[in-house]
Amino acid sequence: MSEKNNERSLMQALALFSQLGISVAIPLGLFTYLGYFGDQKLGTGPVLLLVGMAIGALTAFYTLYRMLKDATS
Repeated sequence: MSEKNNERSLMQALALFSQLGISVAIPLGLFTYLGYFGDQKLGTGPVLLLVGMAIGALTAFYTLYRMLKDATS
């Protein structure tokens, strides 16, 4: 019984870590791409790329904060 509980908690931990990774990668990649795309269309240099990266990072860290807060409570 204890071995089954250990396996289950390992699977839950792996699911949480993969969810955290996806929650960082998707907003960061999406907003970075949108910034790059906007720069290409408007010819603004790396301005929108940097803005997109900043928005993506803020979104990713906020999502991480909410997920970890929910997981620990």
